[in-house]
Amino acid sequence: MNPSVSQTSQSEALNEPLQKFPISGSVQEGLLEALWEASDRHGSMSPYFKYYSKRIQRLRLDGCDGFCADSHADIVSISRRILDGASRDEIFDQVAVAEKCVSASTAADINHGIDMCASLLVMAEIELNGSSSGLSGLTAVPWKSGSLNNALATYFCPQKTLQADRPKLGKVFTARNLNRIAGIEIRWTTNLADHLRLVDDDQVVFIFHCASFLQLQKR
Repeated sequence: MNPSVSQTSQSEALNEPLQKFPISGSVQEGLLEALWEASDRHGSMSPYFKYYSKRIQRLRLDGCDGFCADSHADIVSISRRILDGASRDEIFDQVAVAEKCVSASTAADINHGIDMCASLLVMAEIELNGSSSGLSGLTAVPWKSGSLNNALATYFCPQKTLQADRPKLGKVFTARNLNRIAGIEIRWTTNLADHLRLVDDDQVVFIFHCASFLQLQKR
């Protein structure tokens, strides 16, 4: 197939309404191409698109029907601005005056929508006023101003730790053995901000398990 024809069909597919589930393969390819130029990775990204679907549905369940987006193309438009390094205020102002933004839209609606788009880009819970538990019960990365990249860099800034002398983790250091030897329960998560978080008196550890998404970010 002519590459230009394929890209056109992917672009057209993005006009499908957000309320249509399950998300079609053509929409998935279109999203991967528009955001990461990686439509060829479609086959390995099913965990991501399960997350994508649930995150969109959650926005509706939270009562944010006034958000100014009704298609995947609208999500891509906002996400591209985030990827280009626009500040949160710049993105808010652009969305607020968009033709699709209904008069009933509130600042909270718009901010929740921006949070969703940012979360979909990085598979981490993003909130205007992040907290240890967030509105969703997940650990949330705060993004109050500036670019998302700056907010992520601040939140995930490496901390100095004491270094052991040539530490090595053997092949026996696996999630299964962690549970068997130390009695620590593994709880899988799709929220990168919760990775390695200990809860329940340090008896449960969250592990981010969407390796295909992490591989995509290396491209």
